[in-house]
Amino acid sequence: MVIKQPSSLAVFSSGIALLIFAVLSFAFEGIAIFLYKKYEREDNAIMLKGSRDKDGASKESGTNSSLLSKVIILGRFAIAFRILSAFVLYICMLAASSYDFWNVAGTIVLSFPVLFFGWELFMPWSTEEDGKLWGSGKNSVGVPTYGRAMWRRFKGIPKRAVSHPVLFWIPLILILFISIVIPILLAGTCQDDLRVIDTRITRMGKASTCKAGPPCHVYITMPFDPAHAMIVNYHTTPPDTTPGALPKSSVVYYDTVSHAGEPPSAYRFVAHGDSYRMPHLEVDRDVHWVHLTSLDPATTYYFIAGPGDNTPGAKYSAELSFQTLAEDGSPYTFVVGGDIDTTDTSVAISKIAAKQSPTFAMVGGDLAYDRAQYTCYRIVDKWLNNWYTSMVTPTGHLIPLVSAIGNHEVMGDYGAKHPDEMPYYGRYFPQMDASEDPGADGVDQRLTYHAHLIGNSTLILSLDSGHYSTVDGVQTEWLKQTLETYKDVPIKFALYHVPMYPTIRSYDSIHSAKVRENWQPLFDEYHVTIGFENHDHVYKRTKLIKGGEESAAGTLYLGDGSWGVSTRSVSHSRWYQNKAQGANYILRADVNPTAGNVDLTAFDPMGATFDTFSAQVTPSS
Repeated sequence: MVIKQPSSLAVFSSGIALLIFAVLSFAFEGIAIFLYKKYEREDNAIMLKGSRDKDGASKESGTNSSLLSKVIILGRFAIAFRILSAFVLYICMLAASSYDFWNVAGTIVLSFPVLFFGWELFMPWSTEEDGKLWGSGKNSVGVPTYGRAMWRRFKGIPKRAVSHPVLFWIPLILILFISIVIPILLAGTCQDDLRVIDTRITRMGKASTCKAGPPCHVYITMPFDPAHAMIVNYHTTPPDTTPGALPKSSVVYYDTVSHAGEPPSAYRFVAHGDSYRMPHLEVDRDVHWVHLTSLDPATTYYFIAGPGDNTPGAKYSAELSFQTLAEDGSPYTFVVGGDIDTTDTSVAISKIAAKQSPTFAMVGGDLAYDRAQYTCYRIVDKWLNNWYTSMVTPTGHLIPLVSAIGNHEVMGDYGAKHPDEMPYYGRYFPQMDASEDPGADGVDQRLTYHAHLIGNSTLILSLDSGHYSTVDGVQTEWLKQTLETYKDVPIKFALYHVPMYPTIRSYDSIHSAKVRENWQPLFDEYHVTIGFENHDHVYKRTKLIKGGEESAAGTLYLGDGSWGVSTRSVSHSRWYQNKAQGANYILRADVNPTAGNVDLTAFDPMGATFDTFSAQVTPSS
């Protein structure tokens, strides 16, 4: 069996170590018990002989004391290996859970009863009778036998029954059984807040989420200039899984007219892209992305994606389409939200969003709720499939995606440093121009913040609120430079996860405070029109705010991310709120650059409107 995931290797290794330590613990304990019984027999013999031969008894007593010393040493080794076993059990369970924060706490809690109430409970030599030798109420190394005393007190088990041999062999068998079963059952665990979603064993009986053959999970991401470029993304299961084998070529054939059912050669244009083989997954997966450049604005393009017509037996996606954005200041529509998940509610909201015929969709983080676990690849696949099937306009166009990173895209919520702590987001969602793409070799160097320019009318800033890139420093400097470069663009939108003005979490929380401290002065200075916020799983609309106060010249903050997740109840109001309620929603934004206004409509999962309002563009000074 090939173990691909680091966590699985850790589970396997720690499981073997647990087995070894448990065997050594009980081996030392068994020998100690054997020697102690021998000591008891010899001690009784010495006592009988002592009255007849004092000198001989004295010599034998010394020999017996040496035997007792060995028993004590063996007992201490047994306890030491018990402690090591408990620690390794903790590592084993932690590794099986992919090192998620909540499982750290959970496995620590589980380790304590296993160590103190499990094994101490069945210490065969810590009876009250043995207290004459070891010290009253203590075992061989002086550890108080709380478990045994509690067992006798509440269960009423006779003292002599506690030291019965069966109480040695039962825990031994249980420990050996657990040390083997835990690594097998928990290997490859995908979990969400200690709720096991699946494991490698349960996934074995499930259908593939990306079958070999045509591309799966085809979706569009938006580059810097969506009037003249788009990025086509798709996944494949590689036919050649030999270590070191290169992924197949990434090709998109496209045209401004449909060629459905025709060969690739019918399309006028072809673009070649890059691909990346995902590491550490228990399945083989190639991720492809192809930049389509030099496109015409406000134009529909039809395309198929696949490995290229020179590949024997090449299979392509069905013909799909998208539309580029206008660059002449024409009105346009987009939808925006965050915290999507893969729930039925998220699908319902997505279908309502698609009915609005948006030119693109903005998602402010927490897309699939995979918690950055390689073992949760099926959750990400489900999210991509939901997006592919639901986010299609009435005219059949795929809706380009602009996304920001959220805490559930990284391991540990904030401050992730290694690409394996952000396994999917950076690798699945390229959102840069072709000239800034680091390519397949640099896929893990992609930035988690980026800008998008729609003609000369709108600037979109997608920011990282401290999940992979730090808020202050380089990112804030980039934000300032970008705003300065495009200061004359009248409409400016910012998309990020952690709200400056939260609805549920504390206003003074460290993450909201850091975002406000670093970004709000720039929002105020450069007149950002709307800040789209998320993370709190409610709907909110603030007053216009500038400098931390209500101001007619300020920025409007909308949120707080409840596209498909369970909502939270709003139990209090805050000075900056105009409206706040626990509701799943999607926002439709109708932008009229010429008139300088943005009309917004909030829809619930039934498609009903529950909030409408307008935001006026504040001209730059």
